[in-house]
Amino acid sequence: MKRQKKGEAGDVPPFLEAGDVPPFLTGLLPAAAQNAGGKKEERPRGSPCFATAAAAVAGLLIAALALLRAFEPLVPSYPVVRAQHAPSEARLLDRHGRLLHERRVDASERRLAWTPLAEISPALLAAVIAIEDRRFASHAGVDWLALGGAALATLRGEPRGASTLTMQLAARLDPQLRAARGARSPAQKLGQMRRARAIERSWSKPEILEAYLNLVSYRGELIGVNAAARGLFDKAPHALDASEAWLLAASLRAPSAEP
Repeated sequence: MKRQKKGEAGDVPPFLEAGDVPPFLTGLLPAAAQNAGGKKEERPRGSPCFATAAAAVAGLLIAALALLRAFEPLVPSYPVVRAQHAPSEARLLDRHGRLLHERRVDASERRLAWTPLAEISPALLAAVIAIEDRRFASHAGVDWLALGGAALATLRGEPRGASTLTMQLAARLDPQLRAARGARSPAQKLGQMRRARAIERSWSKPEILEAYLNLVSYRGELIGVNAAARGLFDKAPHALDASEAWLLAASLRAPSAEP
């Protein structure tokens, strides 16, 4: 049996097989993840009521798209967001860079140093995209297919979310877009979509994914992949294996949850 080297992500198990691999992750992910194919979603059977509801949803989506294109909000650049990131611990080093003292300066959240995308386990990248936003590589900030599906599901009494990684990042960057009492208002949702599209126009996909993983909330006080990986598994983000990556991705706080 071939022994897995320390730090390798390993093959992605079946529960991570959720569609095509984004082009910018090709070469980073194990072969099993690159060749994985997701299961096709079953389409609801047609009926007059369903057709009417689908037409109404399509009209709302077209109107929303027109509003999104009419106004272009200003969003911070990737270098600015990364430069503003500050750990929750202050560290005192000597002139040789050795740690002398460390003190917690933010008791509400635990944040560690920013982690570049290249230093994050490929298995975790695959797991997050599979769970949170499987069309991340192809949409422009808003996944209209997921949004339409979520609207129809809500009409059937089965509400579900449709926030993309970019929309979730937009809410992290603008406190006014964060959910209050478990749900966003229609105005907040529209603002979130507008800012997501603006981010996609000025940021690259790897920059968006990296910032999301460094700013997203996990269970409890953990903010960002560095704090989550070390707090839950006592490992650096690059050393997570496939099972740990799945557990970490599953511990992401819901986009509508209060911070």
